[in-house]
Amino acid sequence: MIFMKRFALCSLTLASLLLLTACAGPSLVGTWTGTVSVQGANADVTVSFQQGGAMTTDMKIAGPANAEMAIKTTGTYKLEGEALTTTVDNVDLTMPPALKQMEAMIKDQIQKESAVSSGSIKWVDANTVELTPAQGNVLTLKRKV
Repeated sequence: MIFMKRFALCSLTLASLLLLTACAGPSLVGTWTGTVSVQGANADVTVSFQQGGAMTTDMKIAGPANAEMAIKTTGTYKLEGEALTTTVDNVDLTMPPALKQMEAMIKDQIQKESAVSSGSIKWVDANTVELTPAQGNVLTLKRKV
C-alpha cells in the first residue's frame, strides 16, 4: 500500500512538473530529461514538448526488490509567461507482476489527480529549466541534445 501511494504521488508530481514546463523565454519545444525523488522513490523523467502544444511524458520509477513501474502520458500544455498549465489526456502504466492487480486503480488515481495541472517554470539557461508544480517538488530538466 505504501508503494502504491508512493507511486501515485510520484506520478502526480511528475505530471504536475511536466505540465509546468511550457514557459516564456527560450523555446520549450524539444525533449527534456531529469530525475525526481518522492518519498525515497527515484523516477527518471523524459518530457517532450511539441510545436502546437502537444506533450508526452515517460517516467520510470524504481520500486522495492528491483520492481520497476513505467508511466507514459500524452496531453497538451499551455505556457503563459512563467505559468504552465498541462492537461493529461491518456495514461499508460506498466506495473510489476506483484502489483498488477492494482494497475486499474492506480491508473484511475493518476488520471484524476493529474488531469489538469499548473505551476511555474524558471529558465536556468537555454537548456535547463526548473519546474515548480502547485504541489510537489521542484524538477530540474535538461534539454536532450
